[in-house]
Amino acid sequence: VMESRSIDSLLRSLISQSLCILSSSAVWKLRRSETMPSITEYDEAELETVEETLGERLWGLTEMIPESAYTATGRTITVGKAIFHFVKSSMWIISTSMVVLTFPVALESERANMEMARETEQRQALFGAGPSQPGPA
Repeated sequence: VMESRSIDSLLRSLISQSLCILSSSAVWKLRRSETMPSITEYDEAELETVEETLGERLWGLTEMIPESAYTATGRTITVGKAIFHFVKSSMWIISTSMVVLTFPVALESERANMEMARETEQRQALFGAGPSQPGPA
Protein backbone atom coordinates (compact mmCIF):
# COMPACT_ATOMS: atom_id res chain seq x y z
CA VAL A 1 0.00 0.00 0.00
CA MET A 2 2.83 2.32 0.77
CA GLU A 3 4.33 1.74 -2.57
CA SER A 4 1.08 2.59 -4.37
CA ARG A 5 0.84 5.84 -2.40
CA SER A 6 4.33 6.82 -3.40
CA ILE A 7 3.55 6.10 -7.06
CA ASP A 8 0.34 8.09 -6.82
CA SER A 9 2.09 11.01 -5.22
CA LEU A 10 4.88 10.80 -7.78
CA LEU A 11 2.37 10.82 -10.66
CA ARG A 12 0.48 13.76 -9.12
CA SER A 13 3.65 15.76 -8.72
CA LEU A 14 4.68 15.01 -12.31
CA ILE A 15 1.27 16.04 -13.62
CA SER A 16 1.27 19.25 -11.62
CA GLN A 17 4.80 20.10 -12.76
CA SER A 18 3.95 19.48 -16.41
CA LEU A 19 0.81 21.61 -16.07
CA CYS A 20 2.90 24.40 -14.61
CA ILE A 21 5.35 24.13 -17.49
CA LEU A 22 2.51 24.14 -20.01
CA SER A 23 0.82 27.09 -18.41
CA SER A 24 4.05 29.07 -18.15
CA SER A 25 4.87 28.36 -21.80
CA ALA A 26 1.37 29.47 -22.82
CA VAL A 27 1.84 32.70 -20.86
CA TRP A 28 5.26 33.21 -22.44
CA LYS A 29 3.74 32.76 -25.93
CA LEU A 30 1.01 35.22 -25.09
CA ARG A 31 3.48 37.78 -23.86
CA ARG A 32 5.76 37.22 -26.84
CA SER A 33 2.91 37.75 -29.33
CA GLU A 34 1.94 40.96 -27.59
CA THR A 35 5.44 42.41 -27.91
CA MET A 36 6.02 41.31 -31.50
CA PRO A 37 5.57 44.13 -34.00
CA SER A 38 2.89 43.72 -36.62
CA ILE A 39 3.89 42.94 -40.16
CA THR A 40 3.21 46.47 -41.38
CA GLU A 41 5.30 47.95 -38.58
CA TYR A 42 8.11 45.54 -39.41
CA ASP A 43 7.95 46.33 -43.11
CA GLU A 44 7.95 50.08 -42.64
CA ALA A 45 10.70 50.01 -40.04
CA GLU A 46 13.00 47.47 -41.67
CA LEU A 47 12.64 48.22 -45.36
CA GLU A 48 14.64 51.40 -45.11
CA THR A 49 17.56 49.71 -43.33
CA VAL A 50 17.76 46.53 -45.43
CA GLU A 51 20.91 46.51 -47.57
CA GLU A 52 20.20 44.15 -50.47
CA THR A 53 21.16 44.34 -54.08
CA LEU A 54 18.60 43.81 -56.81
CA GLY A 55 20.19 40.45 -57.60
CA GLU A 56 19.83 39.28 -54.01
CA ARG A 57 16.18 40.31 -53.96
CA LEU A 58 15.48 38.51 -57.22
CA TRP A 59 17.30 35.42 -55.97
CA GLY A 60 15.14 35.56 -52.84
CA LEU A 61 12.02 35.63 -54.98
CA THR A 62 13.02 32.34 -56.62
CA GLU A 63 12.30 30.60 -53.34
CA MET A 64 8.66 31.68 -53.62
CA ILE A 65 8.15 30.08 -57.04
CA PRO A 66 7.38 26.35 -56.95
CA GLU A 67 9.58 23.87 -58.79
CA SER A 68 6.67 22.87 -61.03
CA ALA A 69 6.58 26.41 -62.43
CA TYR A 70 10.25 26.14 -63.38
CA THR A 71 9.63 22.77 -65.03
CA ALA A 72 6.60 24.04 -66.95
CA THR A 73 8.48 27.14 -68.08
CA GLY A 74 11.43 25.04 -69.22
CA ARG A 75 9.16 22.74 -71.19
CA THR A 76 7.37 25.69 -72.79
CA ILE A 77 10.66 27.21 -73.87
CA THR A 78 11.86 23.88 -75.25
CA VAL A 79 8.64 23.39 -77.23
CA GLY A 80 8.81 26.99 -78.46
CA LYS A 81 12.37 26.50 -79.69
CA ALA A 82 11.41 23.26 -81.44
CA ILE A 83 8.47 24.95 -83.17
CA PHE A 84 10.68 27.89 -84.20
CA HIS A 85 13.33 25.59 -85.72
CA PHE A 86 10.65 23.54 -87.51
CA VAL A 87 9.03 26.66 -89.00
CA LYS A 88 12.42 28.07 -89.96
CA SER A 89 13.43 24.86 -91.74
CA SER A 90 10.04 24.54 -93.41
CA MET A 91 10.16 28.10 -94.71
CA TRP A 92 13.66 27.53 -96.09
CA ILE A 93 12.58 24.35 -97.87
CA ILE A 94 9.42 25.92 -99.29
CA SER A 95 11.11 29.13 -100.46
CA THR A 96 14.08 27.39 -102.10
CA SER A 97 11.76 24.84 -103.75
CA MET A 98 9.60 27.63 -105.15
CA VAL A 99 12.65 29.42 -106.53
CA VAL A 100 14.04 26.25 -108.07
CA LEU A 101 10.69 25.21 -109.56
CA THR A 102 9.30 28.57 -110.70
CA PHE A 103 12.48 30.34 -111.85
CA PRO A 104 13.03 28.09 -114.91
CA VAL A 105 9.34 28.39 -115.88
CA ALA A 106 9.49 32.19 -115.64
CA LEU A 107 12.70 32.30 -117.71
CA GLU A 108 11.24 30.03 -120.38
CA SER A 109 8.03 32.05 -120.65
CA GLU A 110 10.03 35.29 -120.94
CA ARG A 111 12.23 33.71 -123.64
CA ALA A 112 9.11 32.61 -125.57
CA ASN A 113 7.64 36.14 -125.36
CA MET A 114 10.90 37.65 -126.61
CA GLU A 115 11.00 35.13 -129.48
CA MET A 116 7.45 36.05 -130.55
CA ALA A 117 8.29 39.77 -130.36
CA ARG A 118 11.40 39.23 -132.51
CA GLU A 119 9.43 37.26 -135.12
CA THR A 120 6.78 40.00 -135.23
CA GLU A 121 9.48 42.64 -135.81
CA GLN A 122 11.05 40.56 -138.60
CA ARG A 123 7.70 40.17 -140.35
CA GLN A 124 7.03 43.88 -140.18
CA ALA A 125 10.49 44.63 -141.53
CA LEU A 126 10.13 42.16 -144.42
CA PHE A 127 6.53 42.74 -145.39
CA GLY A 128 6.09 46.34 -144.34
CA ALA A 129 3.19 47.59 -142.32
CA GLY A 130 1.13 44.65 -143.40
CA PRO A 131 -0.59 43.45 -146.57
CA SER A 132 -3.32 45.72 -147.74
CA GLN A 133 -6.47 43.85 -148.18
CA PRO A 134 -8.61 44.78 -151.12
CA GLY A 135 -11.93 46.11 -150.07
CA PRO A 136 -15.22 45.50 -151.84
CA ALA A 137 -15.37 47.37 -155.09
